[in-house]
Amino acid sequence: MPDHHSSNPSCTVQGSGYHDMGDLQDFRGHRAALFNSIEEGGIRAPAYSSREIHEHENDQAMDSLHDRVNILKRLTGDIHEEVENHNRMLDRMGNDMDTSRGFLSGTVDKFKMQLCFAVWDDVYCLVV
Repeated sequence: MPDHHSSNPSCTVQGSGYHDMGDLQDFRGHRAALFNSIEEGGIRAPAYSSREIHEHENDQAMDSLHDRVNILKRLTGDIHEEVENHNRMLDRMGNDMDTSRGFLSGTVDKFKMQLCFAVWDDVYCLVV
């Protein structure tokens, strides 16, 4: 029986059977038909998914930044309100000190006069 495997250079022997090169090319053609769209989609899909992921991450970063800006805005508003309250309190304290100074000054003047009258007989006057 002639060996038809060795006479045809387009045949390969694998295991117990043989495959014609034409069959192998057909297999590759079918594989390409089956998987090229998936492989092409696989190439594009990660890029699209990566873009989507980056957009999502950017959106999250923007939301986080927006939240931080709002927190800072509230914080600066609270600081402003606190400063205004302290300024009002300091103004009231200044007014109270001026009033106290006026009372104290009047009291000291009255004390000077009383002291002078008390020692008038001896012609001494203590000036404080």
